[in-house]
Amino acid sequence: MHFQRTQWIKSTIFTFQKLLLFLFALLLYFKGLRETLHSESRTFELTIEDTIITLVKDQKFHTFAFNGQVPGPLIHVKYGDDLTIKVTNLTTLPHTIHWHGILQTGTWQMDGVPNIVNSISSFCYF
Repeated sequence: MHFQRTQWIKSTIFTFQKLLLFLFALLLYFKGLRETLHSESRTFELTIEDTIITLVKDQKFHTFAFNGQVPGPLIHVKYGDDLTIKVTNLTTLPHTIHWHGILQTGTWQMDGVPNIVNSISSFCYF
């Protein structure tokens, strides 16, 4: 009798743990859904420019700056926001942008090599 009661308690605890995990997953789902419903359209502009930076004492390096910064500016957005980013290439070389940390849902063409921004031109990523 004691063995059966112990098994029943273990089974009940295991079921309760599964229920808690399910409720937690449901909460995360609806939190993401709520944030998506409150999403905004955001527009940013980036320029790519040739620059020379000094990293150590007299050592100068040729690099590319985004909006005059190395590294480029952080783009702060909320989960679910729709982004449009106009990139203007002010260099003599073609460039492309790889968006680290941004999930490309249905817009993989907007990430990297397919969209080269030729010199002295602009391209809108969305």
